[in-house]
Amino acid sequence: RQLEALIRLAEAHAKMKLKNKVEAEDAVEAVRLMNTVLEQVGMDVETGTIDVDLIMTGKAKSMREKEVTIVKLIREIMSTGEECVKYKELRKKAYDYGIDEEVLEKIIKNLKRNGEIYEPKASCYAITD
Repeated sequence: RQLEALIRLAEAHAKMKLKNKVEAEDAVEAVRLMNTVLEQVGMDVETGTIDVDLIMTGKAKSMREKEVTIVKLIREIMSTGEECVKYKELRKKAYDYGIDEEVLEKIIKNLKRNGEIYEPKASCYAITD
């Protein structure tokens, strides 16, 4: 799809210059324009890289990976027989994976909103079955 988009952009650039034929400079400008758009719309601020998933899903790959990590941590702790996982314990475990408190709170909010986890007690989280 990106190749087709680049071709259309190059053709449009050539038409803008009132040319009948697409030339190398039109292709270069199409690539520059595409890169600019990707940098503005698809830049994962955490990794500093262009993340096409961010454009397609609205969520960066790095954030999705952290959400998966938090769900795994909750499952792991609950597998020991716990009814739910206390926020303090989850925060400590998350920190070991490089997830700070601000990001953890955002992840918990997203997971609750998506119905992946719930809060049976105040500040205690469990996986939705």
